[in-house]
Amino acid sequence: MKYEMGGIGVVNPMPRNPDDTVNEDEYRRHISWMADHGLGFLQPCAGMGQ
Repeated sequence: MKYEMGGIGVVNPMPRNPDDTVNEDEYRRHISWMADHGLGFLQPCAGMGQ
């Protein structure tokens, strides 16, 4: 199997609420915005415990 990536890719940290829970609404909004503006791929920040 062959995978090809192209375009712009980003490492996107996960937004948190003041109580340290994931701010899922903001995360989805930001990912949708990036996808709508030509994001080629998204790389989770696994090194940050996400």
